Amino acid sequence: MKTHVPFRFHLFSQVFVPFQSELTGIDFYRPTEIGPSLDGVGEIPALRWLARRPDLMQLILGQLGLRGRVCLDVEVTEPFLPRYNAGDIDLLAVPERDPRLAIAFQAKRFKARLSDRGDNIHLDGAKLDKLIDQCNRTLQLGFCQVYGLVLVMIDGHRNSAASILHHGTSDRTFRRLYQFTRSVSLDWRVGIVFAEIVQPTAASFNKLGLLSVGVDKMSHPVGQTGEFSSLVERWAEEMTMNGKASDVQLPPLQGKPLLVRPDETIGLQLVRRS
Repeated sequence: MKTHVPFRFHLFSQVFVPFQSELTGIDFYRPTEIGPSLDGVGEIPALRWLARRPDLMQLILGQLGLRGRVCLDVEVTEPFLPRYNAGDIDLLAVPERDPRLAIAFQAKRFKARLSDRGDNIHLDGAKLDKLIDQCNRTLQLGFCQVYGLVLVMIDGHRNSAASILHHGTSDRTFRRLYQFTRSVSLDWRVGIVFAEIVQPTAASFNKLGLLSVGVDKMSHPVGQTGEFSSLVERWAEEMTMNGKASDVQLPPLQGKPLLVRPDETIGLQLVRRS
């Protein structure tokens, strides 16, 4: 069994800095605007939010090999599922130039919460069983690739670590979740991706946050039939006309990983000197 999952992360911010001749820092711990907690955001709203943020979505899609213009949408049913079907495809991504390489995602959120005793996560067996069942059923539809997307979301603004890069789930909590997801039978052709969204301060997660993505297992591509690819192509054309397409250009990793201890203040202040 694998002992670790390599993650890539992106610290995103919409903090605007007014020009001053002498600006020593911005304290993210005391934002001027208090935002809603990430605790109240479900998996589908989170996916819709990610779909509107190409800078974040490409962190997921780029690591799965997609490049260039990609059509995507959330809660997809038509024309792939039978009418009156109770289910849906949580996220569908299709390369604009090659509809034969469609990637379907089924996602589930696992709640992580912070308390005085540290962080913890609720491991819901019924939720995991449903995710596995949805992935295996989606595979039968005929898409080239299918992934299970494990969403970990945490409001970590009360975390006492100096570095906001460490306001997410701890290694101990992630190991519990990882071992939990490995305890069930998943079709060998289905891949698994972990994505963590962190609200590191009291500011809205949309204005300042951290997205970390780790690909645990790449999916095994299966050949899409010509008839099914025609359905996918027509869907992709509709998404393009509706403005639901974005560029995926994930830059390659360069150099050695940046190691930051929880007690370091990297990420705590943005410093600009005259």
